[in-house]
Amino acid sequence: MQDYELVALLNPTLSQEGAGASWERIKRQITDRGGQIVREERWGTRRLAYALTRASQRYSEGNFFFARFNLEPKGAVELEANLKIAEDVLRYLVVKAEGPLPPPKPIAQPAPVAAATPAIASTPAPAPVAEATAPSEAPKEAEPASPPPSA
Repeated sequence: MQDYELVALLNPTLSQEGAGASWERIKRQITDRGGQIVREERWGTRRLAYALTRASQRYSEGNFFFARFNLEPKGAVELEANLKIAEDVLRYLVVKAEGPLPPPKPIAQPAPVAAATPAIASTPAPAPVAEATAPSEAPKEAEPASPPPSA
């Protein structure tokens, strides 16, 4: 068995349930061929860098899905053939995975607004800065350049 990674871009006009059902169908294609899904992520709907045209429609966004899985090479070829003809898949990329699986990135939680307000209110205002008392010099005008000596 070989480790693979798949990124699939699904049609953005699908509902959340429709996109989820399409993704489940793709995962079932992997498991039906004896593969095992190690990790999967839903990256959500994102704007594309450029519009894609498929079946005379233009798409400027899409639903992104990621999976890392184990599968025999023959099964990966069959999976790619099925992804190529699937109407709800706009683009896909299947590559051999190299190295260990990186840990998932933690999702940053925004700080609660109520907790930040008292900290700001209890901070004293900075002291005013004294202005310089020395008189400022007026900028000198640039003197015109002298003409080069004639020979």
